[in-house]
Amino acid sequence: PQQAAAAPANAASLTYLVQMRDQASLRDLAQVSSLSKRRELLVDRLQDTARRSQASILSYLENLRRAGQVKRYRSFWVFNGLAVEGNLSTISTLAQRPDVAAILPNSTHYLAPLPNETESESPATATTTEWNISHIGADRVWESFGITGEGIVVANMDSGVDWTHPALQPRYRG
Repeated sequence: PQQAAAAPANAASLTYLVQMRDQASLRDLAQVSSLSKRRELLVDRLQDTARRSQASILSYLENLRRAGQVKRYRSFWVFNGLAVEGNLSTISTLAQRPDVAAILPNSTHYLAPLPNETESESPATATTTEWNISHIGADRVWESFGITGEGIVVANMDSGVDWTHPALQPRYRG
């Protein structure tokens, strides 16, 4: 196994994403007619690929955590990667591994509030049009053409989805 160069205990800690090279084969899933079976196969393949391809790097990261070079790490099967908080020498060592496809910065994105928006506003109800809908003119498309997006499934690959939000909760498939 590769060894990370020793780093001082006070070395700056960075959080980054490690994308693994091995990816699950999903090409034939579109041919599975049962939606529930297709979902089951999808999750099984993604989890199996992550479990198999991350075994070595997880062991390596645990050794680095014990040595104080990695503060924490978390495995994700949905994109076959990890979030790692560690020092710069660890990033360099991980980037050289043949099983690692990329090291990506981890960042948080915040939406700026609209000029008249306040934190105390109540959530929109089903009978009101939310600001973002009217801002892009979707409500005019609905009225003019009768196109509402009904039956369309929108996916989000983000661990920060609030599935309890009133707009998502009744139809959330996660």
